[in-house]
Amino acid sequence: MPYLKQEYRSRLDSHIKALANEMKKIAKEGGETHSFAGLLDYSFTKLILQTMPEQRYWAYTLVDGMLSGLSKEFNRRIVVGPFEETQKEQRGDIYQ
Repeated sequence: MPYLKQEYRSRLDSHIKALANEMKKIAKEGGETHSFAGLLDYSFTKLILQTMPEQRYWAYTLVDGMLSGLSKEFNRRIVVGPFEETQKEQRGDIYQ
């Protein structure tokens, strides 16, 4: 998890919210609830390409590591954590 200074978060959050709102509108227009995945993929790719310091191997590996960490953190904090705990409570733990 990137622990950014609150000052930096404040500067980015309104832009992120605007992008997220626009992506929701586009997904709704498309009529397919799963279309947000393509919108996220496109947006992440464009952000990465426009913010990478250089088109060099070290930058690619840095981005690859960041994306891998992001995926693991999302899984740990959102999927495995709260979601899985709720499901275990509702349906029982498979390991018991």
